[in-house]
Amino acid sequence: MGVTKGTNNFSQHQKQKVEENITKIKKELEQIPNKLIYSTPGAIVEYISTKISVHKTTITRNKKYMELIHKKFSEQPGINEYVPIKHINEQALASRLKVCEIENQLIISENKRLKNQLSQFISENIDSQACNQNTFISPTTSTLDIAFDHTAKSLHLVLERLLESELGIMLDEKNGTIVDLSKYLPGEQIIVTKSILKYYLEWKHNLKS
Repeated sequence: MGVTKGTNNFSQHQKQKVEENITKIKKELEQIPNKLIYSTPGAIVEYISTKISVHKTTITRNKKYMELIHKKFSEQPGINEYVPIKHINEQALASRLKVCEIENQLIISENKRLKNQLSQFISENIDSQACNQNTFISPTTSTLDIAFDHTAKSLHLVLERLLESELGIMLDEKNGTIVDLSKYLPGEQIIVTKSILKYYLEWKHNLKS
């Protein structure tokens, strides 16, 4: 079955229109004074609808538009002091939940990205060591020492950044492994085993002493 003529053009136009509206909504939300408190997300929708000349129904039916509205509503300074009590559980908490869901997705994406970087780093480190051992007949000790020292420092900095990010990936010095505590099953938590990590741990121990 062929695609109806003009369908792709219409779809592209709609996508472009949505992006334009998102830009407009962000701009208008940023210009709202902090001292101006809206008691419900609907009040913000009405304000935005007037400012960008888009019908309220169009805004409320678009998930991306409403994510921006809910985020702005829940981030208003002193929101709990101004919002009527009947809205606290229904509106403010619902908005906060929306924001938390968005932030959670961002954290999951960042966690995945860091895991991929760490896996690639470890893989390249192992391959590099194997190459040095098998390719060169008599590599100088100083060259290997410098290469290992740089690799160990890089891994050390990555682990520190992961610990600061609170994503659950950390060095378990007691067991000599790198683990992912976001995994529930102990067997799934180990990212790097003790046998692979032993030389880094020796380097870290010497660093302390």
